Amino acid sequence: MIPLHQLLFWFVIKNIIPRRQRCNLADPMDMCYTDLFDQGEQIKLPAIMISHIGRIANTTKDYHMGYGFLLTSVSEKL
Repeated sequence: MIPLHQLLFWFVIKNIIPRRQRCNLADPMDMCYTDLFDQGEQIKLPAIMISHIGRIANTTKDYHMGYGFLLTSVSEKL
């Protein structure tokens, strides 16, 4: 990957779709989001968050929930 794509990839796995600390391999979804960022396309973060939470709720694998600060601030407003 070129340096810009590496930076975008790290942004995706640390902020958009949170991973555990040692998980740094790109899957097709990560590459899709990296490409969208590179092209300047808009993404729908609430839809991504709901999809990610739904995926990790229906599996036995150990995933990182993420979004803690964002979900806490939203629930405080409600």
